[in-house]
Amino acid sequence: MLKKRLKMTAVLSAALMMSVMAAVPAFAAGWQKNNTGWWYGTNADNSTWYANGWQWVDGNGDGVAECYYFDGNGYIATNGTTPDGYQVNSDGQWIQNGVVQTKSTVTTANTSRPSSKEIVAYLYRGDLQDSSKMSLDELCNVLVDSSKPEWNNGVTNLKMIDAVGSRWTRTHGGWYFLAYDNVDVEAIALNDEGYLLADTTTPDGYYVNKHGVLEIGGREVAHSEECLYVATSINVPDKNHVDPNQYRYQDIGIGHSWGMTSYSFGNLVYNHFHGYDKEKGGLDSRIDSWNDFGVCVLFK
Repeated sequence: MLKKRLKMTAVLSAALMMSVMAAVPAFAAGWQKNNTGWWYGTNADNSTWYANGWQWVDGNGDGVAECYYFDGNGYIATNGTTPDGYQVNSDGQWIQNGVVQTKSTVTTANTSRPSSKEIVAYLYRGDLQDSSKMSLDELCNVLVDSSKPEWNNGVTNLKMIDAVGSRWTRTHGGWYFLAYDNVDVEAIALNDEGYLLADTTTPDGYYVNKHGVLEIGGREVAHSEECLYVATSINVPDKNHVDPNQYRYQDIGIGHSWGMTSYSFGNLVYNHFHGYDKEKGGLDSRIDSWNDFGVCVLFK
């Protein structure tokens, strides 16, 4: 889906674009037009604007936003195909089969969003210590950053301390926590700074709910090291990494399970998750090499 490709774009400074838009008079924030095309100012004097990607915009304030592709200079693409292959109409709105795609911008107070303490209690199935001692939870390796708001556009103030290690993998612009030996933790996602993402879409397009747990089809996901796709499975996304004819099926896999294509209750989610193969050596081989495979998960 296109939502998977949406991302926050860097705001260009007025000085950088002075030569392009110097002739445009200042109006209220919103849609503006000059001889080159339409662009969208994001502050009162239009000194900042959207650029370099997709944005949902409710230009008339009716509570319904349309999606527009902004080029590097801040102008929308119209009446054709965007650089990433999507169709837009003459107004620049993203369309599918001729139908303008929209989403609601009506928001209510985030009273349903849990506190940092409630999120950690949910993830780890146990309460944090007394709130006066919440700066660091030793068990969960979570730092509650008092310098940040609890919620900021899908980024919480919970920073995972042990974000680099065997339990974590970096993929598609963020850290994913996939398993924990002693605590019941689901699949969660972090941003580049190590802060937990929640109630948002990850950089690679997966939804994490308000507790920070990965969801697919409305169901929370729990990682399983015993539910795998191996190189002989049709579900392996990139067969060029290995030649199944040169390996026995039990010689290639991910994690701790071997010789199976998948369990029926699994679901492929990470199309390019880093796994490893035991090159021709069988289960006791010490010759490990990193490759891209799919990984299977369990639903709760």
